[in-house]
Amino acid sequence: MHRMDAPLAKATRELRKRFDYSQKDLARRLGIGHAYLCNLEKGRHTYSSIHIIRSLSAIYGFDVYLYAAVTFVPLNWYAKELRPHILEMRAAMEGLIRKQLGE
Repeated sequence: MHRMDAPLAKATRELRKRFDYSQKDLARRLGIGHAYLCNLEKGRHTYSSIHIIRSLSAIYGFDVYLYAAVTFVPLNWYAKELRPHILEMRAAMEGLIRKQLGE
């Protein structure tokens, strides 16, 4: 499994719920099967197709890979000098999501 698959799985599930999509609705929008999406969210399948990540980004209006990297990758994976910037990016991404949701 690729190192980013677990953060992407968490991001996919969290964003789907926050944007109030059912798994069936999101799978249909992505052009994949419901079972495949379920397995992506559980980390049973890898994000081997950039098409899925690009499609998720288009649906939500921001880079889902970046969101996963700054939100779900443990802070200690980053060099110490980058950590303050990662925290700033997390806050910026959260603000963007709230704006998208009209909060």
